[in-house]
Amino acid sequence: MSEDADAATVGETLSIAEKPPVDALPEELQAAIAHFGAPLPRLLEPLITALGLLNLVALMALAFLRDPLGLLTRWTGLTLRLDYWPAYALVLTAALLIALWRWLRQMHDHYVAEAKPSGRRPFPALRS
Repeated sequence: MSEDADAATVGETLSIAEKPPVDALPEELQAAIAHFGAPLPRLLEPLITALGLLNLVALMALAFLRDPLGLLTRWTGLTLRLDYWPAYALVLTAALLIALWRWLRQMHDHYVAEAKPSGRRPFPALRS
C-alpha cells in the first residue's frame, strides 16, 4: 500500500464519477434520459420510493430465507399458490427497473442542471 496521503481513489483514476458530455451520448440514450428520467408528479415519487424499499425487503427475504413463501403461507393462514422462481424473477425484475429509473432520473437532473446556467436545451438530440 502506498504511503502517500493524497492517493487517488479508484473512481478518480478511472474517471467513473464524471458523467460524459451530453453531446457524446447516443441519441437513443438522450431520448431515454429525457423521457423516462423526467420528473414525476409530486405524489408519485414517494410511492415509487416506498415500492422500491418494499421490493428490496422482498428480494432479501427471497434470497436469504429458506422457505419464504411457505413462511408467508403459515403466517397468513392462506394457501398461496406461488412458485419460488417466478416470484423471485418478478421481484428481481421490478428491482432492476426501479434501479434503472433512478439512474435515468439522476442523469436527467445532472444534465438539466448542467445546461441551466448557459440557457441551452439539455438534450441536443431532441431538438428536431
